[in-house]
Amino acid sequence: MKLSNIFSLVLGCCSAIGIVASTSPAHALAWTFNLNFNDGAVATGSFDYNGGIYSNINITVSGGITTAAGKVFNDADLVGSAGNNFAVQNSGGTDFFYLQNNRDSDWSNPLALSYGQIYAQIRSPGIELNPSASGIAVAPQVPWHSDAGAAIPVGSLLLLGAMRKVKKRVASNICILNPETGKVS
Repeated sequence: MKLSNIFSLVLGCCSAIGIVASTSPAHALAWTFNLNFNDGAVATGSFDYNGGIYSNINITVSGGITTAAGKVFNDADLVGSAGNNFAVQNSGGTDFFYLQNNRDSDWSNPLALSYGQIYAQIRSPGIELNPSASGIAVAPQVPWHSDAGAAIPVGSLLLLGAMRKVKKRVASNICILNPETGKVS
């Protein structure tokens, strides 16, 4: 195997390892929402979503005709979850809050969700509320980032330049026979 091929292979492997090492794993998306229900009830809160796992749930319900008004739901109240929805129920089992993302199969897309893309429901004994048009959910964070910043593109350009320089050096050391004159140049 030629030296230039070996050098290119080693340089490429080092570049790939550097890129993989400098990226961090995906972080949980922190969603916040504010939902206004038809009877005047308001549900505000937040939760983290990380690959199908819901955590840091904090939902407060206020106003309206529901008996859930004044209740705060958290991680301990989680009674069920799937990719794009979860439900919480208070410890007495009388009040229930359900939130679903209708746009995607889960909550991993950090773009804001508006009415029609999210569905929420509050259930209290004899009362079932669906949200009005003012509901919105937002996840401001990016799902992954690189701690290296501009080092990856700059490093890649420098490595490509080094590879080109090595190829030119190897090519300049090769003797070429001119067939017309019979001289080696």
